[in-house]
Amino acid sequence: MQVPKQEKAVHVAHLLDYLWYGRTDTALTYLRREVQAKNPQQLAALGTYLEKHRAEIIDYGRRQRAGKPIGSGRMEKGVDQVIGARQKHKGMSWSPTGSKALGILKVVELTRWKPAGISDGARAPV
Repeated sequence: MQVPKQEKAVHVAHLLDYLWYGRTDTALTYLRREVQAKNPQQLAALGTYLEKHRAEIIDYGRRQRAGKPIGSGRMEKGVDQVIGARQKHKGMSWSPTGSKALGILKVVELTRWKPAGISDGARAPV
């Protein structure tokens, strides 16, 4: 079934609007009731993705009205500068697990975070 470009554009506009405001349930209902795709597998994959990530889809409209940043560019740049710089030395290679561990250690160091029950000068159990 061929969906006209204009109809597809209307569906995309509705879905983006719902998702911009964190209305994942409304977007899922719209997908199920209103959209007939030429590729049902892709439509099902989109529905599955939205269901799986429902709790992670935030209300960007509310964040924007509150003056909060809505992009991750600054955060990604910071991670690249702090973690990436540490890992990019000649002859080094990092596993995903090692890279994640380094990231956690850098957060602990930069925020001076201590687990509950650890006082200044005390060593954490190894």
